[in-house]
Amino acid sequence: MRSVIKAALFICVMCVYTGSHAAEKIDGSTCYVRGRTSEYVVLVDSPGQKVEAGFVKGGDKVTKVSESSGWSALFFKGWIKAKNTTQTESNDATYVVVSKEQELLSKPSSIFSLPVVRVAKSAKIKIIETKGDWLNVEFLGWARNDNISKTPPKPIDMIKWTWGRSGNSIQIEGIVRNNTEQTHRLMTLTISAKDENGNSLGSGSGKIGRQYFKPGEQASFVVFIDGAVPETDSISIDYTWESVETDMESDKRSNN
Repeated sequence: MRSVIKAALFICVMCVYTGSHAAEKIDGSTCYVRGRTSEYVVLVDSPGQKVEAGFVKGGDKVTKVSESSGWSALFFKGWIKAKNTTQTESNDATYVVVSKEQELLSKPSSIFSLPVVRVAKSAKIKIIETKGDWLNVEFLGWARNDNISKTPPKPIDMIKWTWGRSGNSIQIEGIVRNNTEQTHRLMTLTISAKDENGNSLGSGSGKIGRQYFKPGEQASFVVFIDGAVPETDSISIDYTWESVETDMESDKRSNN
């Protein structure tokens, strides 16, 4: 049984070859899917829909080719056995429909290739070329920007954050996600900040909003950096984390 991220983390996919979305073109920047590597993120067939079109895993490297209204277009190219596809209802020879859930592969071989993306039954894909029993195909999907990161997700991933002035301090608040397979207890975040000129504003620490931070969960946080009065309108931050113990450490003690 696959572990699947719930609706709040749905990535949305649609065949945009015939769509009318006005998008800003981006020349293939590398991005990453947020989430745990043991979880599948559901791909759906159009924005706001829940029909499964495919699956990717947290941490997967993807190619972003355009952006529009808070969504990112992700491009996949791979190989699929022709026998595992059917014609579209319109009999358009440019496209085929996946007949059963399977992986698109990096090469036209079941042995010497790697999975590119998992596509669901009835997903529509575009044919680029045919090689023997194999089809080279493209699969283009739209993902919400908050499900995509420019950098590989950290074990404790800061999904979003904002900041503001509070007297002679700055207040930083946001959401973190546990991408590990462990439950962390009493986790503390330590955040360091710099102004846009690279000058240090100091650091501060604070507990997250969950006593037990389980795998896949999200938690809020608020951290104050005392004496920080930035003279610029933007700041950058970095962060570390620590917890009193994890469930693995607790298990070790109970077995001794």
